[in-house]
Amino acid sequence: MHLIPIVEFAKLLVSRHHFSVTFIILSAGSQPTKAQEALLQSLPENIDYILLCPGSSNDPVLENVGPEAKISLTITSSLPLIHDLFATLTETTRLAAIVTDRFGFYGTVDVAKEFDVPLYLYFKTAAMNLAVTFHFTRLDEEVKYPVMDRASDIYKGFLGLAKWTELVEGILLNCFMELEPGANQALHDHDSSRPPVYRIGPIIQSGLINQADGSNCWRWLDNQPSGSVLYVSLGSGGTLSHNQFRELDLGLEMSQQRFLWIARKPKL
Repeated sequence: MHLIPIVEFAKLLVSRHHFSVTFIILSAGSQPTKAQEALLQSLPENIDYILLCPGSSNDPVLENVGPEAKISLTITSSLPLIHDLFATLTETTRLAAIVTDRFGFYGTVDVAKEFDVPLYLYFKTAAMNLAVTFHFTRLDEEVKYPVMDRASDIYKGFLGLAKWTELVEGILLNCFMELEPGANQALHDHDSSRPPVYRIGPIIQSGLINQADGSNCWRWLDNQPSGSVLYVSLGSGGTLSHNQFRELDLGLEMSQQRFLWIARKPKL
């Protein structure tokens, strides 16, 4: 799910610190997309990848659940494969660390402990999200009317992540102090019982094939007053319907607020 951000981080580990990196990519029986294949084929020499396919993409169990549950089920069914793979790797390679995003977290905690390899969580989203994650367990216990449906897979995923973050050696945050000073300061003043947070950002994608020229956006931003532009992005999974797209478009226009909108093609 978070292939691009962690690939860019791996490139920095290789180029600046001379590590060798091996990706373990889980797939629910389907092959990588053309975009993913192009990304994997462009990896530098010291970065390798292993594709694990624990089951079929036509599994009726996977077809009838949401994305969060689908990822969780795929990881659960992959645990024996992950264990055997690490057993093989440790016979020939001295593993310096395991770095996982939140989706692969549950599949690596026990493996890291068994093979005595430090485990780090790569947190690619905002510092504010990480600060909320640290308090999510207490919010779940104390807030009577949560902003999310407690029965949803997404909510359960966040709650599980909040409970398990204390098991890692550290958290690698794709951010820097000046981007979110308030949230970053709160993380800096964190409880000593929490894992340390290392700000490693900004990490951005580079070297794209057929990359769109964003120079016009940069020039426009340079001509705007400081702090006057609203940045709008719904992430890699945030594709709206045509009607939703128009509603958001009209709302932004009526707000009379300067904005930069990173938009995906609307669903029909």
